[in-house]
Amino acid sequence: MLTYIDVHLIYTLPVIAVLALITWPFISRLELFKIAFVCTMAFVYTTPWDNYIIYHNAWMYKPKNILAVIGYVPVEEYMFFVIQTVMTSLWALVCTRWSPACFNFNFNKTSYTLIRWIPILVLALTAIQGYNIAIPGKDTFYLGCILWWSCPVIIFLWYGAGNYFVKKSTSTVIAIVVPTLYLCWVDRIALKDDVWHINEKTSLNIFVADDLPFEECLFFLITNVIIVLGSMAFDKSYGLADTYTFEFSLRYGTSWKYNSQQMRAFVTAECDMSPTPVNDIRHCLNVLKTASKSFNVASLVFPAGVRLHLIILYAFCRVTDDMIDSEPNVGMKKQKLMLIERFIGEIFADRSSDYNVKTSKSRKPEVDWQWYRQELTDEELSCFRAISRISFYLPRKPFYELIDGYRWDVNGKMVQNETDLLLYSSYVAGSVGTLCVYVMMYKSGVNIDDDARHDFVIRKAQQMGQVLQIVN
Repeated sequence: MLTYIDVHLIYTLPVIAVLALITWPFISRLELFKIAFVCTMAFVYTTPWDNYIIYHNAWMYKPKNILAVIGYVPVEEYMFFVIQTVMTSLWALVCTRWSPACFNFNFNKTSYTLIRWIPILVLALTAIQGYNIAIPGKDTFYLGCILWWSCPVIIFLWYGAGNYFVKKSTSTVIAIVVPTLYLCWVDRIALKDDVWHINEKTSLNIFVADDLPFEECLFFLITNVIIVLGSMAFDKSYGLADTYTFEFSLRYGTSWKYNSQQMRAFVTAECDMSPTPVNDIRHCLNVLKTASKSFNVASLVFPAGVRLHLIILYAFCRVTDDMIDSEPNVGMKKQKLMLIERFIGEIFADRSSDYNVKTSKSRKPEVDWQWYRQELTDEELSCFRAISRISFYLPRKPFYELIDGYRWDVNGKMVQNETDLLLYSSYVAGSVGTLCVYVMMYKSGVNIDDDARHDFVIRKAQQMGQVLQIVN
């Protein structure tokens, strides 16, 4: 005979272990924080509700099937609050992480308003009706309790992330349906084995399958909606901050100011923001897909924020390289090189040294965009604008090294020996390696305050770039 802890040991914890192995290559500190936060909120919010419905005998358990009770709730049930949240969150990560968050923003104000407010109105009415029918001892008690307990949370999450959730509807539906079906199957096994029992007097006695009450299916569906919607709320907030770096200027951290910024991002309607940064990023991704299918695929394992900014960095390096290489006229090559150098000078005009960066808060550089619109193609202009939005935390020296590499090409200088090869590789690839390290450090909230260690890390990044260039 199964016990409640057996259910976890056999059916839930192994699934978490498998999902943890699958997601391990691309799970970040931010993802861990997100899961921990959602787990905490689920535990805190569900604990009094579960005690309430067990107190009123909505469901029951045999003492021999549980380890202990805290309040009215078995210890294993408290464990389930966390286990389900972790399991569904990891599965949602597998399903939803593959496209940049900004591509799921809704900039249509009319549809945004309808998608936001119509479900909220329906949910509010449902919560009221649920409260009215949640009468202890009545057959609508369990159903009513589920409705009045869940709807306020969904309303809150939907207000900030409902449109984002809808734009990712295919992946979010899969993220919800699969764990719901699995947990319903596990629940049916446990009910048949009498691990716990749903009180016939406080439920509708409508069965979706043998021994599986409608309320149980609804509970798993709604709780998974809350978990996935909570995850999407995080993704939308961080995606907005990653995309609109000037409007949400604080770096990832644990400070109250930063968390306040993320709450502001959560309630911000994307339709009130300019679509230009997102369109620029689309151009950057198209550059990446066209120029390097291998890097495009490899970038998928990076955390969302890191991947987004690496796409921007790669696209800028690629379009500037193409501006030089694709121009047959030497005079025009030199003009384009001067344009690139002018742009780099403008976005780094406030820097006091080669590796001076602005990590505490973003700064909008003074750039004569009107002039660049006349000189650049739409794709080039998009990549220039995109790099300007993340330039505040990047050092200027690698960009000037990149320009030195372009100048080498413009002047038609040949690689004569190994020293030339290493120097050229350092200019055109070692510089990019350095910039990639800065992206990863900034987006991970990491600082290297020790000069010797900083120099060591940068040197290794440059060497990695050199090696890749030589192999290429």
